[in-house]
Amino acid sequence: MRRYFCAFFLVFMICILSGCIRKNQEEETDAEYAVCDNTMLPTELVEIIEEKKEKPFTFSFVSGNYMYILVGYGEHAANNLRVVVEDFRTTNKAIYIRTNLKSEGNEGGLEGGEPSMFPYIVIRCEKLALPVVFEES
Repeated sequence: MRRYFCAFFLVFMICILSGCIRKNQEEETDAEYAVCDNTMLPTELVEIIEEKKEKPFTFSFVSGNYMYILVGYGEHAANNLRVVVEDFRTTNKAIYIRTNLKSEGNEGGLEGGEPSMFPYIVIRCEKLALPVVFEES
């Protein structure tokens, strides 16, 4: 009888421990987002972007029911760049975003090498009480 009790207790403890391990793992959830242009942004956020756009930046901004997640690549001497979202996902612990700077069409920028653009992206999602993790691409 004691042997059955020990076997039952061992199986019971394994089940409990494996359940605890699963609770600590991050669970991904569906994440809906929209890429915004300046007409969709709060005025205060547009002003912040204007101040920061010359240098690379990453930050989030909350307004109303929305969270805005921003990634900027600073000043570039090209006229054919765009920022693309490579990954956007949420878990029960954080929001993860990975972007990349892509060249559209022909290589090259404007003559004279003068900076012609400040590529950045603004992503809007529902307001979540989670930290944002900006992943390297």
